[in-house]
Amino acid sequence: PKHDALISFLHNRAIGPRLPAGWFCRGQSAVVTAESQPEPDLAVVRGTDLDYRDRHPGPGDMALVIEVAD
Repeated sequence: PKHDALISFLHNRAIGPRLPAGWFCRGQSAVVTAESQPEPDLAVVRGTDLDYRDRHPGPGDMALVIEVAD
């Protein structure tokens, strides 16, 4: 529960509402790097949800990637 609560807090109150236009907070979804396709807890990416219908965000699309751990 602590893990989920922190992700929710970051997404809905700490990060998401503070993002400038053209950026959004993507939760527990895949992103693409040169070496892998991780699924971070949160990623701040450029554009909108619908921009990623056919592909996952790559390094040029991401401003911040967060993995919550204890």
